[in-house]
Amino acid sequence: MKTYAPRFLAAVLWCACTCFAASTGPNSYGYFITGSSAPFVDITSTGTEVLKGADDLTVSATLGFSFSLLGESYGQAWISSNGLMGFGTPDNSPANISMDAAGLGAVIAPLWQDWQFYTPGTGGVYYETTGDPGSEEFIVEWSNAASTNFLAQGKGTFEALL
Repeated sequence: MKTYAPRFLAAVLWCACTCFAASTGPNSYGYFITGSSAPFVDITSTGTEVLKGADDLTVSATLGFSFSLLGESYGQAWISSNGLMGFGTPDNSPANISMDAAGLGAVIAPLWQDWQFYTPGTGGVYYETTGDPGSEEFIVEWSNAASTNFLAQGKGTFEALL
């Protein structure tokens, strides 16, 4: 059975994963943490598959447009098998930490957890840029991710949208 977490926008920047339920903020950069009611878009048949068979790894992906976050502009993002994506120096840490932690950098944490894609039945991570120039969206989907935590059984599918 697939479970879907809500898509999170780029505002997910500075709070641990326990802040999903309500809007929080703004932080010192003016960002809010909030869930999105945008419909889930399954890109497993159209996106680029990465991180299949992976645990605690990251890959880089070209966005196809310029994305501004924390006062910087980026054309590439890194994507972690652990439900985290960001800009600059990659972080493949399986342990989520405070979003206020020094040195964390510009990250988006839709569902930061110790996920893996090496056990039977797991999927992979997919990314895709869609839309016309000026209104592009970059989607990252973690499909059938399995937790390494024995208390979190089953698989999760979730995505982030820029």
